[in-house]
Amino acid sequence: MKKHKFKKSGFNISLLFLLIGLVPSCTKTIQYSHEGWNVLVNARREFITIKHDDLGIVLKDIHLNLRKDAELFKLSGWDVKKNKGILTITTTEPEGTQWEFKITKEGVAIKSSAINGIITGIAPASGGRIPARVANQDNGVIYNSIGFVSARNIYNLFDRLTNTLIQFPKGSDLSRNSSNEKLMDVTLPVIEGFEISLIPNYYTEVLGLYKYEPYYPQYEDRHP
Repeated sequence: MKKHKFKKSGFNISLLFLLIGLVPSCTKTIQYSHEGWNVLVNARREFITIKHDDLGIVLKDIHLNLRKDAELFKLSGWDVKKNKGILTITTTEPEGTQWEFKITKEGVAIKSSAINGIITGIAPASGGRIPARVANQDNGVIYNSIGFVSARNIYNLFDRLTNTLIQFPKGSDLSRNSSNEKLMDVTLPVIEGFEISLIPNYYTEVLGLYKYEPYYPQYEDRHP
């Protein structure tokens, strides 16, 4: 009788180790890194995070979608493969599509087999990373706002600490997250030439400023 119990206990221990060994494979994140960029794909939970060595998280909770009649439909049934410097995600529901992520020296280029493909995600955008217009968008109008800024037709974020401009494709929509004003909900149309890119040393090398010093305004209860 004791021998029987010992065999049963040994079987349970072996099963436990087998299950523990399976857990990492179920939650394993597929990582694609190059040129300071990191694309991390959680295939089980079906979301993506894009990071940069100098900036941290650029865009998180990224989902792949299709736009139909002004509605977004999230794609599921992901199969993820990495080959020859390209990360490919194939979806099955509600439609079969293919998405390619390729890191270049300039940024992260994204292609989709669906002409109505849309990427949604969340971008950190607190006081140290703000919505900004690039120089060629300047229309001579001055915008003033108290607190965290949000504006239509602005599809770039400026990182004050590193003097770096984060560029999303033209036509992107950035709006303040309703639950956390330090975040922005980002909607990106996957068009030809789509790329999330950076312009480092923006004020000094692009705008020609002799020296750049980050400035953080102090928000108080009273404003002028």
